[in-house]
Amino acid sequence: MLEHMNKLLKVPGSKLLFGGEELKNHSIPSIYGALKPTAVFVPLEEILKDGNYELVTREIFGPFQIVTEYKQDQLPLVLNALERMHAHLTAAVVSNDPLFLQLQLISCQ
Repeated sequence: MLEHMNKLLKVPGSKLLFGGEELKNHSIPSIYGALKPTAVFVPLEEILKDGNYELVTREIFGPFQIVTEYKQDQLPLVLNALERMHAHLTAAVVSNDPLFLQLQLISCQ
């Protein structure tokens, strides 16, 4: 997981938001890796680049997440990123737009 994090941090504009350290004083076998909850920010435009997309969307089974941000006019880019994924197991879109939230509530009913 740390190797993956370090690769992500080489993407232009990326930064570690929190975590990124191994747990201390635990009994988890080293083969599994034991990482503090970790989040890496990667700009949306960088995520969509062919050289970065597979790296950024690689599933990591641990307390690890990729965070990005988007503006209203970038929604087509967000949808593009989501549609390109093969397995939609862990993708999520979070918004504070009241209309978006209302549409989400309707679609979940």
